[in-house]
Amino acid sequence: MKVILRIVLYISLAFIGAAAGGTVGGTFFVPPGSGLAGGAIVLTWVLAGALVIPLTGLYLCRRLDAGGLRRVCLICGGIAVVLAGLLTWRVRQLKDSPDAREQPQARRATSPVR
Repeated sequence: MKVILRIVLYISLAFIGAAAGGTVGGTFFVPPGSGLAGGAIVLTWVLAGALVIPLTGLYLCRRLDAGGLRRVCLICGGIAVVLAGLLTWRVRQLKDSPDAREQPQARRATSPVR
C-alpha cells in the first residue's frame, strides 16, 4: 500500500511543481518581446519545478508512516486535481475567445529592394 501512495504522491507533486514552475517562469522571467525564446524559458521552469518539488516527496515518504502518507497524498492529490481543472478551464476559455479565431491580415506583396 505504501508503494502505491508513494507513486501517487510523486505524480501529484510533479504536476504541482510543473504548474508552479510554469506560473513563476511565465510571470516573472519572460521579458516582453522575447519571441520564441519565451516558450523555452517557461519550459525550463516547468521542468525545474517538476523535478525539484517531488524531491520533497522523497523526504516525506521516508519520514511518514502509512497514515500520514495517506493524508499528505490526499491533500496533494486534491491540489493537483484542482490545478488540472483550472488549467482545463483556462485553456477552453482562451480557445473560445474571439481573439483566438481571428485570422491574421494578409500582407500585400512587396517588390524586392534594389
